Amino acid sequence: MKKIILTLVCLLVAASMFAVDFSVGLKGDLGWNKLIEKTMYDGEEQGDVDEDYKLRFAGKVGAVFGMQFTEVFAFEPELMIHFGNGFAKHWEEAGVTYDVKIGFTTIELPLMFKAKLGMGSGYLAFAAGPTLNFAVGDITADGTAEYGGTTQESSETMSFEDMNMKTFSLGIALGAEYGLPVGPGNLVLGARWEMDLTNSTDNSDAPEGWEGITKRMAIMPSIAYMFNL
Repeated sequence: MKKIILTLVCLLVAASMFAVDFSVGLKGDLGWNKLIEKTMYDGEEQGDVDEDYKLRFAGKVGAVFGMQFTEVFAFEPELMIHFGNGFAKHWEEAGVTYDVKIGFTTIELPLMFKAKLGMGSGYLAFAAGPTLNFAVGDITADGTAEYGGTTQESSETMSFEDMNMKTFSLGIALGAEYGLPVGPGNLVLGARWEMDLTNSTDNSDAPEGWEGITKRMAIMPSIAYMFNL
């Protein structure tokens, strides 16, 4: 992790030397996560992708630092805290209906490259870039089991090791946004699609040849307010 942070600091310092304008702001996201899970054996997919995973509501808050290089191109790294990261699953087995919600918190560093096009008094921007995601704390698991009109509830806290999950993931984000002048800064409304590129499952204890693959996908509408420096 120290190498990753040091590399990011060097990248930001180097990029700032070529910027012609700077901005800072606050940003909030509200959207949905969904887990994609499949099993592999000797590189071949076994069965279908698990369709029991459902959308899980989640939110983010954080800060944005913008560096404008030309009238069109900009680089905007973000520091976001992702609350409610995780997944929800609903399935039936032997007459019992199960609902499980797994949640945890991550600190995310989206490194977004943007192309901005003037539109009226505001601008339309298209964004793409990698995201570095670091899970913090433990995992909370809340579930219900319903059978014959009777419902049992459970709640527990587990470590990532208990769940065979990694605490770091690398992802990609694609999105669009519209910014317009409001007061001393710009109000920015956007939406973003996110997808993990790396596997979140720790397969160190898996049988030889077998591999579990889990990746998070998310859709995140957002609102931000940016100040020019």
